Amino acid sequence: MDAQLPDCRKRLMSELIACYRTTDEPWESNGSVDLANGAYVQWTRVDDPGSDVHIEINEGSFADPMPAELVDLLVKLGWNAPDDHFRNCWLRAGPPETGGLRTDRHEFFGAADVVILGVTVALGVSLQELSVALAGEESEPGPPARPVKTTAGPNGVRRTVVMEDSQDFRGWQRRELHEEANGSLVIEGQDLGSGVSDFWGGGQTEYEFTRTIAPPAVGALRLALQIGDTPLLEVLEMRFETTSDFEAYLTANGIETSFWSRVGD
Repeated sequence: MDAQLPDCRKRLMSELIACYRTTDEPWESNGSVDLANGAYVQWTRVDDPGSDVHIEINEGSFADPMPAELVDLLVKLGWNAPDDHFRNCWLRAGPPETGGLRTDRHEFFGAADVVILGVTVALGVSLQELSVALAGEESEPGPPARPVKTTAGPNGVRRTVVMEDSQDFRGWQRRELHEEANGSLVIEGQDLGSGVSDFWGGGQTEYEFTRTIAPPAVGALRLALQIGDTPLLEVLEMRFETTSDFEAYLTANGIETSFWSRVGD
């Protein structure tokens, strides 16, 4: 895999999510990346804060209609064809939905990949050129990736990403995702301190839990995320800010899990 692909994907996701979260008027909530020969990709929030982000791609010649061969290729790559409302090929992006999949809408991760395919395959722009263009347009640095670490144990190789490791006056919280050698995915958490007693009562000071997704359910998760054989932890780290967000996604999409927890001192 080209080392610049994750960087381009993360920068695009950061831009699209920032557009989605802005509270400005829709016409003020936008962004774009300018490419060679006048080509560009631009995005804007559709409506009120929390509505989807609308994305368009233009080849730079401003032909009307858009060249048929280019449209055919972009459609094969996941874009929607121009219609009565939009001269350019377009798509919509937003957070994970709880309902069925829509062909005209992508989650931010998927939308970033469709944009990258459109730019590199259809418009012939290299990942290096796209990375430079995104770096020039990015208003703020994208959030740093949480590293995935690989360890060897008695049960084989385990891959881990720490999603949260925080401490305040109420104690300490840690949340991790583990990809086990047998193909299972595990969400593991531990809380220490007075915050545990505040929630559970009884003077308890420690809470720990695991939520396990068995290999067949991991396959269902990959289908729901539409990520093919992309490394799973890297996707989850980019797509979900917290393990709570991820657990909500699992529930909304009917992904089976098994849960264990303990409260003690």
